Amino acid sequence: MDKETLHIRLKKAAGQVMAVDRMLEEGRDTASLLVQLNAANSALMKVGEMILEESVKERLEKLAATDEDKEKTVTEIRRLFSMS
Repeated sequence: MDKETLHIRLKKAAGQVMAVDRMLEEGRDTASLLVQLNAANSALMKVGEMILEESVKERLEKLAATDEDKEKTVTEIRRLFSMS
């Protein structure tokens, strides 16, 4: 897993959360706040998806799953994760 990419994504999400806090202090409009909150949420969900995908791939490797089975499993998990 590329931990540096995860760190960068987490820092970006943290910056987005801090931006929401500043926007609240500035009295910004609700729509702008919600857009920024959605961006932060999406960034965090993407990090979670990346961590989960890597974990699943590692476990499938240990089980000696075929490449086709690995891809099907990862695709299904991505689909399920995006529903949450």
